[in-house]
Amino acid sequence: MSLMSANRIFSQGSGLELTKQKLYFQGEILPDHLLYPTFAGLDRLQIIMANNSNKVDLKTECAWKRLAYTQALLEKGHLELSFSTLTKAYKYYLDALITAQSLSLTTLQKERLIESVEIFQFTANDLFTSFSDSQQEELNRLGNQLTVLSQFFIDSI
Repeated sequence: MSLMSANRIFSQGSGLELTKQKLYFQGEILPDHLLYPTFAGLDRLQIIMANNSNKVDLKTECAWKRLAYTQALLEKGHLELSFSTLTKAYKYYLDALITAQSLSLTTLQKERLIESVEIFQFTANDLFTSFSDSQQEELNRLGNQLTVLSQFFIDSI
């Protein structure tokens, strides 16, 4: 069997195809890659082993990576997988903000975090038209949660 044609198909619900994982050697490893679960697991392991300050940085980094993956997956036509990846990006950012609330951040750190959230949301909002109405509702719900959590830092400045 050729490694280039190795596929795994995952289904969800009533036979809805979520992703076809493939083994490819060119470009960045995206969530449609056969080895992606290994890389995602390494991200989670780094987060688990980090102190809270580093956890915030690692979680925001993971959120930005998944936002970039979403854009690349949309270009490949993987709509369901890109939606799942974008929701994970939001959840990483939400977790980062929750973790950051327990830290004693300087005003500059808070301002940078707020600015980063705003840029993330602006970039993510540009992708919304690629998704269905129900998916956009879910993304809006996650975006609203992000706004509420970032308000904590705005109020503390």
